[in-house]
Amino acid sequence: LKRITRLIDIGSGAGFPGIPLKICFPELNIVLVESKRKRARFLSYILKKMKLIGYEVILGRAEEICLKKEYKEKFDTATFRSVASLSQCLILGTPFLKSDGRILLKKEPEFKSQGLGSMSFSEEFFFETNDNRKSKLMVFKKSST
Repeated sequence: LKRITRLIDIGSGAGFPGIPLKICFPELNIVLVESKRKRARFLSYILKKMKLIGYEVILGRAEEICLKKEYKEKFDTATFRSVASLSQCLILGTPFLKSDGRILLKKEPEFKSQGLGSMSFSEEFFFETNDNRKSKLMVFKKSST
């Protein structure tokens, strides 16, 4: 994550993982996408209250936002947490990514990796959550062709 400059968190909900990433990497330019107005307002309120800079909260659906010139192929990384199936996340995230951009997904440890279209499986990291449940972070990379 230290190499990236621009990240989009799709389906940000209560701000995970977007807000913790912004706290850990304050120089990171982050866009939080949320389709529910109440949640988007909450995200804006929290980020403003924390006096963080270099963020944007967008109310809307990823399928519509990715068509806008200012967001299409502008991000190094896209993150998802409990938004949709693996294939749907790869489809939703790809239009936002620059060439060689990455999608990060949290999945169950037994989940099998697979690529889709221009996204290929890159690597995975296993970890335990605070409540001792096993999980993994899957990384997919957008091909430069």
